[in-house]
Amino acid sequence: MAERTQIGRRTALTTLGAAAATATGLAGAAGATTDEPDPASRDDGLTGVYDGTVDRIVDGEHVVVLIEEGGAVIDQQVVSADEYPGLDEGEAVTVFLYRGEVLVIW
Repeated sequence: MAERTQIGRRTALTTLGAAAATATGLAGAAGATTDEPDPASRDDGLTGVYDGTVDRIVDGEHVVVLIEEGGAVIDQQVVSADEYPGLDEGEAVTVFLYRGEVLVIW
């Protein structure tokens, strides 16, 4: 029977971090030059994890979430109330955005 090699915590976290960065389009080669513009400089909308506040729920169908950074509102997202039935007005949330699209709210 083959022996299993255990990996260390640092290796596991590094691998997970690299996978997450690649999946969200945040990974790039340091010092690499191409003819393509830097993806971070394009205006494709916000990408990252942000704090937010549920501003209001409209007609029980749409949830309006204010996206905040540094204590200021920088964006507003509207999601289906059916996708996030547990949200209440005034609730503090964390929002994961990719190019301006909500991927998940928790």
